Parts: sequence; structure tokens; C-alpha cells
Amino acid sequence: MTTSTFLRARSDEQKEERRRHLLDTAKLLLETPDVHDLGINELARCAQMTKSNVYRYFDSSEAVLLTVLVEEFMIWRTELRAALSREARRRGTIKHIARAFSATVAARPLLCRLASVFPSILERNVSAERMVGFKQGLLSIRKDTALDFHDCMLSISASAFEKFIHQALRYDWCWRKRGLTASGWDRCARRRAARGRRSRVLSR
Repeated sequence: MTTSTFLRARSDEQKEERRRHLLDTAKLLLETPDVHDLGINELARCAQMTKSNVYRYFDSSEAVLLTVLVEEFMIWRTELRAALSREARRRGTIKHIARAFSATVAARPLLCRLASVFPSILERNVSAERMVGFKQGLLSIRKDTALDFHDCMLSISASAFEKFIHQALRYDWCWRKRGLTASGWDRCARRRAARGRRSRVLSR
């Protein structure tokens, strides 16, 4: 797209086209090592748009990054479900779940990078409404993913899987660098399940 394509996006289709162009341009820029360097000025220059036009679609660079992160989560979720559905003979094992999780996370380095800087960078300069919507969407993804894992392995509760996923999302998307092992998944998930059982017994 060039600035001569249309001077102002008037129709909904044109507005969505320009918004999509900005996001695609941002993803290309984010292939560079430092996510912190993405700014509205650089985005506008690379997208061949004026800075004021960029602000029509995103009120800050953090809002751009957050939107990219949402898209990355949705793509990862789709890829994870596909990975879990493959190799039916191995379904019902923690090894199958661990492989599906680690492989799909490792395949999306941008997701890992953005998730790792989310608490310190992306929560700034973003409207409360947008942030609430993002966190609600993230919670929904976490719950749905835990249910998918539970469907693969009924011996571990969905709540135990959800607690484990919460730790992964919060602390350790860099597992793709260290390597996520089936034994590690097994120990952590079963430990969560045991804690849940003890809590229920003590509360009686």
C-alpha cells in the first residue's frame, strides 16, 4: 500500500485494509531483535502513512503491540488444537500434550517475545477498556486450552491444567529456548492435581 492508494479510508473495507496493513507492517518490524524499538514514527514511515493517520487506528505503539499479541494468541490456540488432535494413538498421555504445547509455542517466537514483555511494557498507554478486553480474552483461551488438555488426559483435572498454563503464560514462555520436557509437564501437572485434592480434603 502507498499513500496514493487512497488519501483517506472512508469505507469500512478501506479502514480495515489500512488497519491490517499497519499490523502486518508492525509484525515485519518486530522481526528485529528489540521489540522496544517499535514506535509510531517508525511504523508510520514503514507503512508509508502519516503519523496522524496511524493514530486514527491505534492510540499508541503499545496498542499496536497488544493487538499483534492477541492475534498471535489466537493463531497459537488454533495450531495447538490441531496438534492435540493428531496422533490419536498417543492421546491420553502427558507426553503427547507436552509435545503439542512445546512445539506450538516454539513455532511462534513473536508470541513468546511479546508475552514476556507484556507486564512491563504493553500495559502502559493502553485504554482500560482495551486492557480488560484483552485479559478477558486471555482468560478464555486459558480455560479452553485447559479443557482441551483435560479431554486428552482425563486423569488430570481441567483446573490443574489451567493452573499450570497460568504459570506458563505468566512466567515462562521462554521454555522454547530451554526446552519443555514431558517429565517436567508430568511432575508439575500432577503436583497441581495433588494440591487440589489436598485442599478439598482439608476444606471438608
